[in-house]
This record gives sequence, structure tokens and C-alpha cells, in this order.
Amino acid sequence: MYYEQILDFLSKNLEKTSTLEKDKELLLQAPGTPKISWEIRMAVVYRSEKKKILRNQIHLIKMIK
Repeated sequence: MYYEQILDFLSKNLEKTSTLEKDKELLLQAPGTPKISWEIRMAVVYRSEKKKILRNQIHLIKMIK
């Protein structure tokens, strides 16, 4: 299915720099660690939301198959 292949490709490209789990860790920094800037935080939130959407789409495609 072409749609699934496209989603896999996009997901792998997004995960090259950082995985969703690493993004979550960055957003849930422990107290005492240096805070990230507002701009970086918003970029990580945006990036992690894209990854979540792609993972959910892949999951739905697999359920449909």
C-alpha cells in the first residue's frame, strides 16, 4: 500500500534527528536541569506532534489491513 510506504518514509526521516521518546524526555526535563528556550520548546512540541500523528496513521493502516 503506497500510503503506508509514504508514512514509513516520513516517520523514518523525522526520527533521524530524535525519536519521539527523546522528545518527550526533553519536554519533561527533571528539576535542576537547564531549561530550554521557549522557541526550542515549541519546535520540539511541533516535531513530537508530527511524530505522534504519523505513528497513529501507521497504526490505523495496520489495523485496516
